[in-house]
Amino acid sequence: MGVRLVLGKAGTGKTSLCIGEMRGAMREEPLGAALLLITPEQGTFTAERMLLTEARSQKPEEKTEGGKTRAGNGSFRAQVLGFRRLALLIARERGLIVGKPVEDLARLVMLEEIVRSRKEELTIFKGVAERAGFVEQLDRTLGELRQFGHTRLTIDTLIGEIQGEKKTPDTRTRVLIGKLRDLGVLLESYSAGLEKNKDWDFEQVSVEAAKHAGETKLLAGAQVWVDGFSAFNSLEMNLFKAVAQAAARVTLTICVDPDARAVRELRDTVDPKKWRERPAGFGAFARTERMHRRVVSMLADEKIRIEGTTALRSQWRFADAPALQQVDRVVTGTAREAVAADGAVALWSCSDPETEVRAAARWVRERVIGGTGWRYRDIAVIVPDLEGYADAVGRVFAEHNVPHFVDQRRTVAHHPLVELLRSAVAIVQNDWARDDALIFLKTGLAGVDDADVHLLENYLLAHGIDHRPWGDAWRFFSPNVDEDAVEDATEREQEILQRVNAARAKVWGDISATIGRDKAKEHGAAWVAALRGLIKRLDLETKLNALIKAASEAREAELVQIHTQVWRQVMDAGGVLDTLERLLSDKAGDVETFARLLGRALESLSLGLIPPTVDQVLVSSVQRGRVPEVRAVIVLGAIEGQMPKVVTEDPVLNDTQRETMNESSEFAIGGGADRQLLEMPFFDYVALTRAREMLIVSCPVADREGKAVRPSRYIGMLREAFKIEPVKFDVLEREKLEHAGTVDEVVTGVAAWVRDGAKDGAALAEGLYNWAVKQGDAVIANTLGRVWPALTGRAEPTLDAAVAATFYPADHDLKMSVSQLEKFAACPLQYFFTYTMGLVDREQISLDTLSLGILQHRILEQVYRRIIRGELPTWPKCEETDLRGLLEAEAARACDELHKELKTLEPGYEAMRRRVVKSLGIVLESQRRRACVGEFRPAGVEVSFGSTKPTKDKPTIALPVYEVITPGGRSVKLRGKIDRLDLSNMGAGSDAAVVDYKSSSSRKLELDKVYYGIELQLLVYAIVIQKLAQKKAAATMYVPLGVTRRTKSSKDEFGEAGNDDFYAQYKPAGMMRFSAKGQLDANLDDGTKSTWFNAALNKDGSIGRIEFSDLIGDDDFDAVLRYVEHKIAEMADALAAGKIAPAPYQSKKDRPCDGCAYVSVCPFDRIEGAYRQLPKLKRTEAVKRMREAIGEPVPEAPVEKPKRGKKGGAT
Repeated sequence: MGVRLVLGKAGTGKTSLCIGEMRGAMREEPLGAALLLITPEQGTFTAERMLLTEARSQKPEEKTEGGKTRAGNGSFRAQVLGFRRLALLIARERGLIVGKPVEDLARLVMLEEIVRSRKEELTIFKGVAERAGFVEQLDRTLGELRQFGHTRLTIDTLIGEIQGEKKTPDTRTRVLIGKLRDLGVLLESYSAGLEKNKDWDFEQVSVEAAKHAGETKLLAGAQVWVDGFSAFNSLEMNLFKAVAQAAARVTLTICVDPDARAVRELRDTVDPKKWRERPAGFGAFARTERMHRRVVSMLADEKIRIEGTTALRSQWRFADAPALQQVDRVVTGTAREAVAADGAVALWSCSDPETEVRAAARWVRERVIGGTGWRYRDIAVIVPDLEGYADAVGRVFAEHNVPHFVDQRRTVAHHPLVELLRSAVAIVQNDWARDDALIFLKTGLAGVDDADVHLLENYLLAHGIDHRPWGDAWRFFSPNVDEDAVEDATEREQEILQRVNAARAKVWGDISATIGRDKAKEHGAAWVAALRGLIKRLDLETKLNALIKAASEAREAELVQIHTQVWRQVMDAGGVLDTLERLLSDKAGDVETFARLLGRALESLSLGLIPPTVDQVLVSSVQRGRVPEVRAVIVLGAIEGQMPKVVTEDPVLNDTQRETMNESSEFAIGGGADRQLLEMPFFDYVALTRAREMLIVSCPVADREGKAVRPSRYIGMLREAFKIEPVKFDVLEREKLEHAGTVDEVVTGVAAWVRDGAKDGAALAEGLYNWAVKQGDAVIANTLGRVWPALTGRAEPTLDAAVAATFYPADHDLKMSVSQLEKFAACPLQYFFTYTMGLVDREQISLDTLSLGILQHRILEQVYRRIIRGELPTWPKCEETDLRGLLEAEAARACDELHKELKTLEPGYEAMRRRVVKSLGIVLESQRRRACVGEFRPAGVEVSFGSTKPTKDKPTIALPVYEVITPGGRSVKLRGKIDRLDLSNMGAGSDAAVVDYKSSSSRKLELDKVYYGIELQLLVYAIVIQKLAQKKAAATMYVPLGVTRRTKSSKDEFGEAGNDDFYAQYKPAGMMRFSAKGQLDANLDDGTKSTWFNAALNKDGSIGRIEFSDLIGDDDFDAVLRYVEHKIAEMADALAAGKIAPAPYQSKKDRPCDGCAYVSVCPFDRIEGAYRQLPKLKRTEAVKRMREAIGEPVPEAPVEKPKRGKKGGAT
């Protein structure tokens, strides 16, 4: 029994000494006692690989009887393990393990339940008990207390000691006592839970293993090497003590300067009591000097002999790079003379972390590619803030084709299996909430094809289905229907509905048959059985094996490990389901409790992956892992606050509270943040001394959010020591061609050169350009294809005759609505994308302009239906209150029919409904009063033409399709709906007035837009009435539904509500026959202005203010309608001929590009493109051009007399 100490700085061969001695013992006695190498858990894989590598490279060849050579690369004696595994081996050998282990997962679940069940007994922690992250912090604190031997009894004793010392405790002391009481309660519950279930955790097993280590065969006569530790926690110290007492020989290596003052003084002090009194050291070795002092003190206390101390002073790692040995001296503060960098040390200053990572990736590629003798495994990237850099490293290194392994535990929160289990229970808990159901489906494990999942998602969003029972089949309906959509559901729509219902039935059947609410759960463990039933029903094991096989075939070894570990952590003994089943066997069976604990269990899962290949760049953090000795190290993110790391105080027990506890208790716990701050530089020292040939230290100027950061103090120290300046990399520099390292960088660099006029760097750029365009590589060609159009401009799309014929066959009619033709006139490509290709935005039910417009139309439709049926027999002479009552009833009915889901989803829905009713009340009253001065009465609503779809309430008037024959001989069949049709009398010779509702408050009929073909709908309705209903169109008018109060110079000129002047503000706008003016407004006389229409007559009876009036001569009225037919035919031929080139118009500020959904694929340049300019035309000029276009004579325009001002002047 004895311990040998091996002390040495980085690179002195401590690990090599251990490996070499183990190899020597293996050669001398292959079947002797155990040879154990104990390392930190995360370093075992590296140590095993080093041991086997050393075996292959160092073991001499052995001669067999036949004279042949053999090399034995294995051993029955050697084991590489951590203290945790050592404790478990001892416990198993001695039969100390009874029951099942409580791993990290089970412990967190237990604590979650304990905190919730005993929350009311807590004082200090009660307010934060449900805060995210509290259970994890509590777990660390309770684990520390148990490591140092604390129980509820010791904590109560400690409270008494503190209270006895301070008769009148201050606020801080009262808070500490409250925390200790809370921790005592929770610790007692946790220990009771372990005892009740006859379970055990590592802290408990470690204590027992330390007590019985001397009784094991494993350690009897064993030689043990303990390497790679910079500190021991209390459990590790106890196990090390037990090993030192039981093993034949123990070697402990410590990375410390053997000539440091703290080490010398400890060695020279004879009295062991004074060893403990020595203050903790400072500097790079403060952490390991403290470890050294603790170990020596423990050995003295236990009467364990120190066989000797081996001091390793020669730093063999830096034999070929004196500059790197100087780095060691600089960091430890022992540098005495200057040493040249000689290219072995470099500093980088980068504009941001992204630039840092790109510079590192390029440097790695340059070193490895080109026969330099470097391998990827010769390089390590060390990052203080690995979590902040991991995404960028993964993305950029993959882009540069640099194989790498990021050494960090991976969360599995988004793994398909984890998401499926969590969302399945959430579906039941939240009564089939839409988001939960979609997460379940999108895992890819639910047995529903991805295409059907997308259809189902679109259906749910379009129809506002949320929390709606999934057990009944859904019927096709569209709450947000365009007003021109009058066709039956197509075969495609029926197919979609069938597929949607099939997916719905599949999910409903799987969930309801296994974990549905109707399945009674007597206790929490029954939920686990139900989940196992779901897993079996979905055959998830087969599906996970398929994912593993696919990843293996794709050579994605890391992904294979992820899928394998996740399945085991969920399904194996000690996994999620097994843990929950044991812990919930006597708990209530409500879904809320189970969902909460399942969520906690799944959140705590993480993966510790083994590097899947040998030749790859290792990416690790400063504090995690054992980075093996490599040729080059790149340190990224060396900034103040990260290197050295600034640690924060423990939120459960801060530094002051820990100090008070340790002063009053025999069970002293670990120090706080102040001690950790002193020890952080050691990790930086290790990072800066791992390389044997090259060290690069990089810092960004700003973080990812653009905030300035300061470089680490090590940057300044190295800069001063080697008299070198940082190499600067910024965003603009990294885009230069000389820094290009990937296909994307080459192509974008050449593109930037071309864009800038091919001025600078011509030789390099031209060479790269010629190389790129001649490459047959698919990746390069694809990248060029994506980048080049940005410089050359996208080719204008065209359809040749053959392709156009497939879209618009000559023997097929063109069936469309008027609004589709208007879109073609606005921009042919926009029409092609929308209607020919069928590209549409995802429909989603919401309280938007469209849904409000549909609601307003439905309300007015039903109100006028009832008026037409005679439910207001005195119309329009009825009372305003009667009309208001009718409106309120129909508004309530329409909201129930159209917005059943929106009423509950939109918090401001009721306020919106009141605003709609109020505005429609004003519109209806205005319409009623307007009808009183004229002869027209409502005769039909939602008058459809070309419709084959029956409506719930049959329309009062239905018309056939409206057909136009084009000059090219094509038949254009137009369909649509007219909001309202008024007739002057109900006889055969009655005239008609077309009414079209518009949601805006200022919609006008602009005849210049009619001329250009972008506003045809209202006039097509007039044509339909004349041709198909055989009624003369006296007027065709827009009625605005948006009520906006107009303003005048005097506030009271409009009057108040209830006054004709008030309602007269809301005039219709459109086109009225001159001959029908009396039918529309009987009060309109010569020399007067209509109160209710935008019309006025001069004293001679002619149209007043003709350019602004809605009155138009009868001949002009009919000429405009004839022109509209001509324009429809003309545009239809252009459409069928394959005209799809983008040709958006611009009229003042009106452009179809604004709000266009296809900007990303449109070749038209919205900034520099040549819009079709549509000059503004006066009404008379527009009518003149229409007549000319259809070859009709243009009559002499009437001369409007100038209006006289108040003082006789013309205005």
